Amino acid sequence: MPDLIVSLLLTGSLLIFFGGVSLLVYRIPIIITFSGIWSESIRTGSACIRWGPGIICLNPENDGMQAVIIIRRTEIYRLPLQSNQGEEEVPADTTPAPPEVTEPKADLHRLLSFIPLIKRLIPLLFSHIKVERVTGIVKFGAGDPVTTALVYGYYHALTPLCRIFCTAVLIPIFNQLIFEADLTGGFRIVCPAGLIIRSVRKIFPDLLMLLDIQIHAFIKSGEKCV
Repeated sequence: MPDLIVSLLLTGSLLIFFGGVSLLVYRIPIIITFSGIWSESIRTGSACIRWGPGIICLNPENDGMQAVIIIRRTEIYRLPLQSNQGEEEVPADTTPAPPEVTEPKADLHRLLSFIPLIKRLIPLLFSHIKVERVTGIVKFGAGDPVTTALVYGYYHALTPLCRIFCTAVLIPIFNQLIFEADLTGGFRIVCPAGLIIRSVRKIFPDLLMLLDIQIHAFIKSGEKCV
């Protein structure tokens, strides 16, 4: 009897533990933040993806793009993604390989067949995304006072609608072609595991049809083996 009670308590404790961990993993959001400065003299920025204690940041450096993995504010690993130095020179006597024969119309038609699936996922995606506040300053000039004033008018028309998540200030430059920005913002994906599960359940049957995967063939082959 005592052994039965101990086994029940141990099983119940394990179920509660793994259930709590699963619920926590299910509800942890993915937070994506960005910040950067874009001007003629300075072009810097970073984009970070955070899930729980782990963060992956993409930072442009002088020698190329760098991916940094951080866990609990401690840098674990730095990986160069793109380097501007040490590029191999192509020998002069090399001849380029002949281009592969492709069918652009067939590829385009295949890509267009996925558009209905993407449209079905857009409402589900927006239901799981919450935009964080975007702040900063943008200097814009189209080189034409009329076009610049038109864009500035659209900005003021949309400002009351976007005031909840965007407080970026647009400064018009009427006599110059210019675009400079200093922005900080981001968004979060609420319940990303739930988003993946609902997305797969929503488009999986139609996706199999588009990819020409015959499930009944596997079922028939399994029946022959029985």
